[in-house]
Amino acid sequence: RLMQHVESTANCGFHETLRVSYAIIQVYASILDKNEEAVVYAVETLAKLGCKLPSSKTGVLFAAAKGLLSCKRSAQKVTSEFLDNLPIVTDPVQVGIMKILDACVFPFYSVKPEYLPLIAVEMNRVTMKHGITPYAAYSFCFLGFIFTHFFGDLETGRKFADHSFALFEKYGFQEIEPKTTFMIYSTLWHWTNPLANNLKKFYDIYQRGMRVGDSATGFTSAFYYLEAALYAGRKLESIDEDLVNYLKHTVDFKQEKVATFMEPLLQCVRNLRGKSRNTTTLTGMVMDENEKLDFYNQRNDSLLLSHVYKRKLFLCVVFGEFDLGADIATREGSNMLKAQIGQISVPVIAFHASLCCLAVARDDSNKNNKRHSKLGRKYRRMIKKWSKNNPNCIFYLKMLDAEKAALLGKYDEAINGYERVITLTGRSGMTLEQALANERLGTIHLGHGNISDGKYRFNKSIELYHEWGSTAKTRKLQKHVDTLEDDASPNIIEC
Repeated sequence: RLMQHVESTANCGFHETLRVSYAIIQVYASILDKNEEAVVYAVETLAKLGCKLPSSKTGVLFAAAKGLLSCKRSAQKVTSEFLDNLPIVTDPVQVGIMKILDACVFPFYSVKPEYLPLIAVEMNRVTMKHGITPYAAYSFCFLGFIFTHFFGDLETGRKFADHSFALFEKYGFQEIEPKTTFMIYSTLWHWTNPLANNLKKFYDIYQRGMRVGDSATGFTSAFYYLEAALYAGRKLESIDEDLVNYLKHTVDFKQEKVATFMEPLLQCVRNLRGKSRNTTTLTGMVMDENEKLDFYNQRNDSLLLSHVYKRKLFLCVVFGEFDLGADIATREGSNMLKAQIGQISVPVIAFHASLCCLAVARDDSNKNNKRHSKLGRKYRRMIKKWSKNNPNCIFYLKMLDAEKAALLGKYDEAINGYERVITLTGRSGMTLEQALANERLGTIHLGHGNISDGKYRFNKSIELYHEWGSTAKTRKLQKHVDTLEDDASPNIIEC
């Protein structure tokens, strides 16, 4: 019906035609989940507006590289005074270009991420050349995302994020504000601030998005709120209840794409709570893992595949299925990090991948222990690099250092390392990490035949998992503890 409406508006005014074109891109991407079609339509619309994007990959890379160099130079001269002197754009064509570029960010992110730097460059070009549009603040934070996560330039990324906030303070732009602040907090802010501090930010963005009619940003922010809540160790029962509520509303608001993000998260929580017969398989009342994977593989949808695999990896760590976790890290680790670039789950994925690989490498019977050791160290190096600015990675690095020490046979260092992690996570209220550290320390004690200390750490871990609300994990670990005898073999490594 929208396409027919476009034909009927062929002789109508510019603004009506642009409004319908924008709506078509949104429908393709958010409702029909046809991002390829959204990209094609957006490129055609931009060409009609005089903004022709290169068609070849080489052309895209060259134009993006040239533009980004210019953007980095301009970052030095963009001050509050400079922003104050930029005129308000009245040319409807330039406003239209920014509107369509804004609409096509997510479709490009989903199917042609190599275009993202160029999209950011084009948005910045319009702003710097023509002046302020309602999308100028988003163009700055989007450019900050590109510099931070495509080029590792955190300083330049921060500068552009600050420019976004400055524009909001001056001009407001309420309609685009939720989407812009979501970009900042989901891809930039959490890299230098504690993840737990993001919870209220995401919830506030959800409310503001719904108030201005931006349900896509609203529900996406709600999803990030609940994902961050899981990583921050919030009670599982509460997360479960919220997910069920939000999923119902995604149907009412036709936000099926966000629902596909929420389903693996809900099934993961159900597995943890013992509401499913499975532990690391995402199959239950919410979804069927094999059906989802088959469907996403047929569509070659790397983003949705990453949402399934990162939940499985999380469950592998909690339930101690390190062999499966190491296999997922080997096959899907790089794909997950690429698909989730800049998101709050990136450090968590790298931490879980490293932990699984290092844990498996400790097993002398594992034929691939050298390969897993190498991969585990690779992901640990990522965490070490990020920990210089990211406080969320500090605990991860300390835990991986203890695990690495155990792998190298430095057991006193490993024990002391895990004891420090337990103290730090306890002070910070990080229930999940504290439970995991106690459990891993218990396996080290058991490996040296120290049964009493091993049981003590396992029982501490059981208390913490119970506090978190993971009935399934509590039962599994308790069964393992019940099998331990005073003369247990020192060969027991995993639970």
